[in-house]
Amino acid sequence: AVVSTQSGHYGRGNLLLDFSPSKEILLEQEGTVELLSKLVLNSDDEVKLNGVWALMNITYKANSDLRSKILSHFGVLQILETVEDDCPKLKIKALGLLRNILCDPDEVDRIMTSHGREVLKTLVPILTNSDKWSDEEQEQVLCVFINIATGHIAKDLLTERDDLMLCLLRFLSHLNSQLQIAATTCITHLVKSEDSGCLDRQNKLKEMGHFKELQSLLGARPEVADRAKIALQYFQ
Repeated sequence: AVVSTQSGHYGRGNLLLDFSPSKEILLEQEGTVELLSKLVLNSDDEVKLNGVWALMNITYKANSDLRSKILSHFGVLQILETVEDDCPKLKIKALGLLRNILCDPDEVDRIMTSHGREVLKTLVPILTNSDKWSDEEQEQVLCVFINIATGHIAKDLLTERDDLMLCLLRFLSHLNSQLQIAATTCITHLVKSEDSGCLDRQNKLKEMGHFKELQSLLGARPEVADRAKIALQYFQ
């Protein structure tokens, strides 16, 4: 039975914050996903954080059925609203949840076709207003875009945004190597030669300076240079 008290809800959420056997047992219980979705709507910030954290955890490497079930109770627009919360920890976990939801290319295309405008409206400003957001928040946004860039239709939706492409270019020369790696990985997914539009995307990024900037990273620290080499090999 689903525990009806707030303390009971909180306890169940805690059990889903790690990868213990309790997680699998609780997920099999009817009402668990619904309960966690309600936690996120709680007025108490700690309870809300607990709920988002648990949802992020259970969506990690989750199957399509579980991801769909979660979205039926806590949809993309609600996740985006949580990303805009003033609490940095909550924002980070909500971005992690969105990243986990957007992990299958076909599902990415479906979600971006229906909610792409809202996703970009929420996420792109976090990258363009770099002084307002922490490196950790921006890295999480870049990781979401890495997953989105695996979609076939979504690749073009991202590349059409010059402001986003300029952000990726700027992060290639960032002092934080994790941001450099994330930006490089996103570019790699965008220019992979897997569809008819790849040459157009490659040419656009060449014209905007991404190819040249990637070449300059070949002399960077090894972990960055290695990612740059991978990206460059896809340019024709």
